[in-house]
Amino acid sequence: MSANFMQSQLQNTKISLDYQESFSKISKIVLPLYNEYVPIEIKNRRNINQQIQPDYVIISAVIWATMQGFSTQIAQYKAICSILFPNTFPERSRYYRICGLLVNVIKIIRVKYVKSLHDNSPFSILDSMPIPLCTPIRNNRAKLFKEVANIGFNATKNSHFYGLKLSLLIDHKGFPKAYSVTSASTHDIHMASEVVEQAPTPQVLADKGYVSKKLKDKLAESNINFWTPRKKNSKQPKVAEDKLLGKLRKQIETVFSSLIKLSGNGFRSRSLLGFEAKLEIILLTYTLLLAEAQKIIPGTLKYSLGYF
Repeated sequence: MSANFMQSQLQNTKISLDYQESFSKISKIVLPLYNEYVPIEIKNRRNINQQIQPDYVIISAVIWATMQGFSTQIAQYKAICSILFPNTFPERSRYYRICGLLVNVIKIIRVKYVKSLHDNSPFSILDSMPIPLCTPIRNNRAKLFKEVANIGFNATKNSHFYGLKLSLLIDHKGFPKAYSVTSASTHDIHMASEVVEQAPTPQVLADKGYVSKKLKDKLAESNINFWTPRKKNSKQPKVAEDKLLGKLRKQIETVFSSLIKLSGNGFRSRSLLGFEAKLEIILLTYTLLLAEAQKIIPGTLKYSLGYF
């Protein structure tokens, strides 16, 4: 047996052990969250005793695969089966169905966990990001999710795209608190109150795209101060808060950048349920990583410091 072959085998063994250790750390976090927050009727749902692996193991495995950079559902499944559970994991179609069933479970865990970290957030930040579902050249021919997707404009890249739009609300620490997914052409103002009212805070910061007296007055009825910078053509005088607002709002741009990195090659799901499942697992993965990172450096948005 050659020395190179033995070295290769030792290296592969070390990588495998690292993967197992990473998965073990994730499952030790997910299990108590699952036990504490998931309703008993979900835990004891019909035929649950026939499931090869428990819910928390499947959720932990998908989080692990997302952290490792496996972006598509099939790639994640193959990685889980070959590295973590070679002979003791549900077959593929069954796994897909379980992932669909666990969408609400993942959302419950994420929302409750963020709330447990800091329930009384002094302010939150609202913004939206485009979710392209195809390359620009296919905008007029794309049919994926045609019942909800359409062509919108990405102001950052000054280009049109076919897809959806994610409106996201984060707290002052950078954790996602609420979101809504709409067609790409939906104006930000139309979704603002729905998202804000999912997780209200005394102050909500937004950019110039959300400037609307009607929206501001509506949220004020719920004792929410909706704070946006003045537009360039506004007759109102500049105030010092505008500069402060700009600095604070950069937090959500960093969060969007992190979510894009975790989504790998983007959303390739062929069903709305699959799309929602991937979005929820990305948000939960980011939340767990950011929580670990902030244990090292309080307040940081460098989620990569929290990798298991």
